[in-house]
Amino acid sequence: MSIITGVPKIDKLTFEQISAYINQQYGINLTSAKLNLVENRLSKRLKHLKMDSYAQYADHIFSKGGKNELNLLCDYLSTNKTYFYRESAHFDFLQSVLDKAAPFQAYNFWSAACSAGDEVYTLSSLLEEHSKKTPIRYSVLGTDISSRMIDEAIEGKYAAARINMLPTHLINNYFEKTEDDKNQEWFNAQPAIRKNIRFQQFNLIKDIPALAMRFDFIFCRNVLIYFKEETKLKVVNEMIQKLKPGGYLILGHCEGMLCRNTDMIQIRPSVFQKPVA
Repeated sequence: MSIITGVPKIDKLTFEQISAYINQQYGINLTSAKLNLVENRLSKRLKHLKMDSYAQYADHIFSKGGKNELNLLCDYLSTNKTYFYRESAHFDFLQSVLDKAAPFQAYNFWSAACSAGDEVYTLSSLLEEHSKKTPIRYSVLGTDISSRMIDEAIEGKYAAARINMLPTHLINNYFEKTEDDKNQEWFNAQPAIRKNIRFQQFNLIKDIPALAMRFDFIFCRNVLIYFKEETKLKVVNEMIQKLKPGGYLILGHCEGMLCRNTDMIQIRPSVFQKPVA
């Protein structure tokens, strides 16, 4: 074990062992540039388990007795940066599609890397608000690799700083404001935007073929950047298969090139439509 001022440092072999497992199981590409990130995120686990080195931790998680800790490894190492109404142009595009919808038209949505539910509740609040003008039917599936994020999404409770990008009228209409004993404001998602949504833990590199549902909209934004190139292309092609003809795939702004060699039609930057025929 290499130690600097008493702080354990991860050795190359242990880092490669952990990064290879994460890549194989979840498609996340932990290059050597992420070594410090792995150290920082796992340091609390070493302290909690009273271990002296990352090599000892690796021996534990890959043993029969470490299965529970191994199942949480992706939770510790995945990035969950998100907020409400992120990249508002995508939601403006959605609204332009909804404005052409016939009464009681049905839509299936998939938020494919929903983190703690910000994107799902953003979608549901917009859809519910639109339904006041033109009734529509909709369902929203939110999935994430992290079981911890899915638990937070199901709870649907957010700090004020997290939700403040959402238009004020949507906050007022669909979230209940409360305060904790430290006078911190929290916003709880209300039944109106919970009724047509569901959350589940989901592995994008393994589980897509098992999805029975077809979707009108798939939001998969700012997650594919963490995958290797061949994994990115595999996931995108499997998602295209899960789109209905005429359905839309919405990616992050750095991910649009992944549709370059497909039949998808670019509608706007990072917005692609599946041909009808």
